[in-house]
Amino acid sequence: MRKITQIVTTILILGIVHISVNSQCKEYMEAISGMKLHPYTLDGDFIAPILTEGDSIVVHRTFSSGKTYKMAIVGLELFRIKVKITDSNKNLLFKNFDNPEDQIENEGVRTWEFAPDQSQNLIITVTVPIMAGKIQNRMKGCVGVLVGFK
Repeated sequence: MRKITQIVTTILILGIVHISVNSQCKEYMEAISGMKLHPYTLDGDFIAPILTEGDSIVVHRTFSSGKTYKMAIVGLELFRIKVKITDSNKNLLFKNFDNPEDQIENEGVRTWEFAPDQSQNLIITVTVPIMAGKIQNRMKGCVGVLVGFK
């Protein structure tokens, strides 16, 4: 019985730590959003997961016509972050890499400003490639997809 109590306690503690880390990541992204999106206003609907090298996230967002948007992908500066944005028909609208071999052409470019002619759904794919030759001790960190409007 004591062993079961220890196992349950350990699982609860790990769950609380995981929730705490994720909420800190989201709070951090919200705090820096003004600087990353200026002069746009954060729309309040953003994600900020913890990613490890090799992870990807796909975000589906609807953007309305008549507004101008700025999207910022924010993460550890040590991370090489690949960003690809397509419309619902898979037409490429933006990317910061030039070829499939993970050569990031514009590594510093993680923002995109646009004004859709009509309301549309966009697919944002964010990938943190594994650094060359790195098998163990992959980096892990907070990555945010922030959207502002004006």
